[in-house]
Amino acid sequence: MPEATRQLAAIMFTDIVGYTALMGKDSDKALEIVRISKEIQKPLVEKHNGKWLKEMGDGAMAQFSSALDAVNCSIEIQKTARAELDAKLRIGIHLGDVTVEEDDVYGDGVNVAARLESIADPGGIYISDAIEKAIRGQADVQAKFLGEIHLKNVAYGVRTYAVQGVGLPVPEVKDEKELSGHFIAELQRRGVLRVGATYVVLSLLLMLLVPYTRLVINLPQWSTNALLIVLIVGLPIALYIAWNYERSPEGFVRTSSKESWQNPYSASQRKPLTGKFIIVGLVLVILAMYVYPRYISSTEAGNRVDTGVSVVDKSIAVIPFKDMSPKGDQKYLADGVMEAILNHLAKIKDLRVISRNTMEMYRESNKSTPTIASEVGVSYILEGSVQRYADNVRITVQLIEGNTDQHLWSDNYDRDLTDIFAIQTEIAKSVAEELRATITSREQAVIESVPTSDLTAYDFYLKGVDYLSRSIQLEDYRYAIQMFERAVEIDPNFTLAWVGLASASRGIYWYHYDRSEEHLAQTKQYLDKAIALDPELMEVQLETGRYYYHCKLNYPRALQILEKLKSEYPNNDQLHATLAGFIEEWVNFKRLLSIWTMRFH
Repeated sequence: MPEATRQLAAIMFTDIVGYTALMGKDSDKALEIVRISKEIQKPLVEKHNGKWLKEMGDGAMAQFSSALDAVNCSIEIQKTARAELDAKLRIGIHLGDVTVEEDDVYGDGVNVAARLESIADPGGIYISDAIEKAIRGQADVQAKFLGEIHLKNVAYGVRTYAVQGVGLPVPEVKDEKELSGHFIAELQRRGVLRVGATYVVLSLLLMLLVPYTRLVINLPQWSTNALLIVLIVGLPIALYIAWNYERSPEGFVRTSSKESWQNPYSASQRKPLTGKFIIVGLVLVILAMYVYPRYISSTEAGNRVDTGVSVVDKSIAVIPFKDMSPKGDQKYLADGVMEAILNHLAKIKDLRVISRNTMEMYRESNKSTPTIASEVGVSYILEGSVQRYADNVRITVQLIEGNTDQHLWSDNYDRDLTDIFAIQTEIAKSVAEELRATITSREQAVIESVPTSDLTAYDFYLKGVDYLSRSIQLEDYRYAIQMFERAVEIDPNFTLAWVGLASASRGIYWYHYDRSEEHLAQTKQYLDKAIALDPELMEVQLETGRYYYHCKLNYPRALQILEKLKSEYPNNDQLHATLAGFIEEWVNFKRLLSIWTMRFH
C-alpha cells in the first residue's frame, strides 16, 4: 500500500447549481447535465496541466500545480458551460496543503476549496487570498476582494475574492456568507478611498495656491472662505459619485452593474486622476511649495554671507494692514495689529525695521512690491489684512522678497479675539525665522509679554492709538486721551495705555494747545505712572526722551535717553527717525534763537 504524501497544490471544486432540485423533478435531464458538465471539464483540466481527481455526484475536484493554471481553467470552463450547458456551475479554488493517498485527496486545501465553491455565485468563481496572491501580477486576470468569510468547518477566516471577467456574475453578498470587512472591500473596489485621497490633496493644493493667486488677481478676502466651503461641501459629493460610478469603454457605468464587473479598465483608468503616481506627485508639489521657498531663501542668505555682497538681507518694511471686516469699521484694529507686529520686529536687534510713519504713504499705493522695497531700502516686505467678526479674528500675512517679488511665506490665523497677542507674537517670530534673524532670550521675553489681560482695555487702547495717528489736531488728541483713559480705568497696570496718555498730552503741550503748568504736571503724571510700571520698556523710554525735549527743552537729557536706546536697538528705524527729527528741531530752534538774539541786540 503506497504511503500518503503531502504537497502544496491548487484545488478546484465545481458543482452544478440546482442539481438536487432538478433530480427531484427530472432525473434524466439532471443526469444528462452532469454528463455534459464532465465532458466539458475533463478536457479543459488536462489542457491546463491539471489532474482530474474525483467526481462526487454533480461535483468534481481537480488538482493543479500552478494557481494560474487553475484560474485560467475555471474561466474557460465557465465560458464553455455558458455556451453548451443548460445549467450554471459554481467553482471554488484554494492553494494549500493536501494529502494524496492512492486515489483520494484530502486536507486543508480541499476543505477550503469545497467551502468556497458552496458559497460562490451561480456561474461565478471564488478564490482564496492564497490564489489571488499567486496570480496578482497577471494583467489579464482580475479578482476583487469581497471580505473575510468564516467557512463551515474551517477554523480561521478566509479572505475571499471573486474572479472578474466577461460573462462572470456580479457577486451577491448574502447573510449566510458571513462576510466581514466587505464594506472596506467595496470602498477599495469602487475606488472611493483613492478618490477621497486625491480630492483632499487637490483641495490642499488649491488652498495653498490662493495667496499666490492674490499676487496676480485682486481676489476679495472672502474668496478663501468661499473656496473652503465649496471644497468641504464637494467632498461628500465626490465620494458619492465615486461609490456609484466609474469609467469604462462604454462611458460611465454604475459600479454595481454587470458592466462594471466586466470592465477591463484598470483601477486608475476607472477613476481618472486617482493613480498612485498622481497622488504622490501632488503631495510632492505641496511639499515643494513649503520647502523650496525656504531653501532658496536660506541659500541666498548663505551666499550673501559667504561672498560678502553688501545686501541688507535682514531689513523689512510692514505695509499698513487692510481692514477686511464686513462693515469696514475695524481699521483701528488692523492698524493696531500691524503696529504690534512692527514693534515686536523692531525690538529684535538683528533686524532693521522701517518705521510706521515712513510706510503710511503706501497704505493705498498701487506701487509694486519691488518698487516699494527699493524706495524704502529693504529686502523684504510684510503685508497683511485683518478681519473681525464678533469675537473672532482672522489675520492674513504674507512675506515677500523685495527684489524678486517672490512670495516666501504666508499664513492665515483664525482665532478667538482673546488670542490676539499670541497671534502677533507668532507672526513676528515666524518672520524673524524666515529672515534667519537671531532672537535673544531678552528679546523673546519682551516679544512674548502680554500688554494687558483685558481685551476691552486693549480695544480702547487701539482706538486711542488710531486717533493719535490721525493728525496733530486738538480734537484728535482729546479723543485719544478719552480712549486711553477708558483703557487704564479698566486695567490700571496697562503700561502702553499710560504711554499713550503721556504722548497725547505731550502733543497738546508741544503744539501750544495748552501750555499751562497744570497740563504739564498732568503729562508728567501719566509718564511717571508708565515709568513706575515698566521703566525698561522701549516705548516708555522713547516717550521719556520725547517728554524731556518737547516739554522741558532739555536736549542733552533727551539725546542721552535716545542714544542709549539706539545702542540697544541699532536697527530700529523708528528710533533713528525720532533722533534725526530731534536733532533737526534742535538745530532749527537754536537758529531761531540766534536770530531773535541778534534782533534784540
